[in-house]
This record gives sequence, structure tokens and C-alpha cells, in this order.
Amino acid sequence: MKDHPQQTWPNLRLMLVSLLLSLLTWISLSGRSSEATQVRVFPQIPLLHQNIPKDMKLKTDNYQISVALNGLPKDLNGINPSSDIKVMLDLEGYSEGEWTMPLTTEDVVISGGRSLTIENIIPDTVRLQLERVATKQLKLTMATVGNPAPNFELKKVILIPNEVTITGPAAQLENLEYLEAEPVNIEGADATLTGRIILNSSDIPVDSVIRQLGNLRYRITIEETKIRKRFKAPLPVQTAEPTSLELHFNPTKVVLEIYGPVSAVEWFDPSWIVPELLISAFITEDPLEPIESEGNDPPPAAATSQKQMVPISNRWQIPEEIKQNDSNWAAKISKLQLKWFPGQVEVEQK
Repeated sequence: MKDHPQQTWPNLRLMLVSLLLSLLTWISLSGRSSEATQVRVFPQIPLLHQNIPKDMKLKTDNYQISVALNGLPKDLNGINPSSDIKVMLDLEGYSEGEWTMPLTTEDVVISGGRSLTIENIIPDTVRLQLERVATKQLKLTMATVGNPAPNFELKKVILIPNEVTITGPAAQLENLEYLEAEPVNIEGADATLTGRIILNSSDIPVDSVIRQLGNLRYRITIEETKIRKRFKAPLPVQTAEPTSLELHFNPTKVVLEIYGPVSAVEWFDPSWIVPELLISAFITEDPLEPIESEGNDPPPAAATSQKQMVPISNRWQIPEEIKQNDSNWAAKISKLQLKWFPGQVEVEQK
């Protein structure tokens, strides 16, 4: 009878431990039942790419991926689809061509360390194309339309720069030699035109990029038409300064020819200019010394005259009335080129 209490105590302790384990199991199961997992679909997840091969350009549709995730509500509620879920394709090792690629759970990246399971990905495949990219220098051309104002003409068209650097699909750039800009209307223009070059978008290959497209400029030089006019009536040659020498000119008269803008040529009057000779720069008043002879030859006869070819210079004599009525008279004269026929006169000093 004394041994009975000793046997009962171990059994009682075993019963208490079993009861405690049962209670813990019930509490654990009760907690799980209150936090049952759910499946939620997150749409419009963008498809991203990495490790695109060098000198390749990726072409693909704008896929919006839907990803179904399984997890606890608290974890699902904390998901921000735009930042926490990414679908990333690794293109390392792919070559030029079209590819159909499967999407797997390994392509889905979920940030934040949440305990979520990827249940499904829609679509499960995507199509993409890799194109070889090239860079090329292309000449620029630009036409003009219309005609300048009367008595004006188109001199030249300058494109700055005259070529561009374009980068795009190699297959589309292979046979492209130049790009043509939109034409510029010069109808009625009487001065030089400048502006921005506008390229025809239909001529630029799709998916191509032109560097510094906004910095292209043109300069179209429009100038007044120039003409040449020779006056029939010759003008008498005069000396530029008084002299006591007895001089004879041959010829005594010369013909004037001018070249310049139409308006200046038509405005000019030949009476406003005098052909003259600057004698002192070429002929001196000192008598010529006799030339010494060598040996027994008799000395030459003393020179009785000397001759010199003297170029003709210009002396303007614009009437004061012209100067007062035309404020641009000096500018008009500066645009004229004068030429005498002949350009030199033989001057003989007796």
C-alpha cells in the first residue's frame, strides 16, 4: 500500500505533458485556420529585359504580364505591383533573329522577402526579335521651290552640317545613302534665308535615331543679279596732279566697263568718274643722263624723250545733289568693279 503513491506520480506527470501538447497543437491549428492562404492575381506587370547582346536592338510587343500569387492576406495586401513584382527576361547568349520564349517562375522577382508562391503567369510565352544595330554617316540634301524676287538669284544652299550620324537596324540602313530635307520656299526672296532643317519622317527608318537632330540649319544665299556694262562713249584721260612736263598720251581716251548688282549698275552715271594718271610715281622731271659706251664705239645719240606705261586710276566726282538724295550712294559705289580699256596709257615725255 505504501508503494501506490510512488507509481501514480509518473503517470500523472505523463498525462499533464500529453494535455499540454494537445493544447499547443489545438492553438497552432486554430491560428492557421484563421490565417488561411489566398490566391490573388496582379495584372499589368511590365516585361523587362536584361543582358541584351551588344550591337543588338530588341523589338517586342508591349506585353503586360499577369502574375497569380499565393500567400497570407497580410503579405498579399502589402504588395505594390509597380515596384514589388518584376518579370525579367535574361537575353544573354541570344543572337539575331525572332524568338519565342517561355515565362517561368524563375523570371518573376518579388522583393521584400515575403513568403509568397507563384501560382501562374499569363501569358506563359512571349515573342521577341533581336536586330543588329549599325551606325552610318548620311549626306543631307535639300531642294528649293519658287523663284527669288526680280533681279535676284539663288547663289548657293549650305546645310550645317551637310551630313548626319544615324543609328538603327543594319538591314534598313544598308542601302540608304542620303536623307532629303523638306524643301524651302524662296518665292519672292530678296535676301539670304536661314532656318532649321526639317527631315521627312517617312524617309527615316523605323527605330532609328539621328544625333543632334534639333541642331541642323540651312543657309540659302540670295543675291542681286550682277551684270556687266561697257559704255560706248570713251572718256578723256587726265593727269592726277599738275606738271610742267610736256606729255603725250596714247591713247588719249579710254572706255569704261563696270560690273556689279543690277540696281547699282543702272544707277551709275559715267560722268561721275574720271580716268586719271598718277604721273609723278612713274615719270621724273630730272633729265636722263647719257649712257656711257664701251670700247671704240661712238656714244649713242642723246635721248630726246622717254616713254612709260602708266596704269589708269579712278577719281570720283559724285554730284552733291546725288549724295543728298541717296543715302546709300557710297554702298552702291563699293559694290561696283571698274575696268578701263585699255588699262594702261603710254605716256611720252618730250
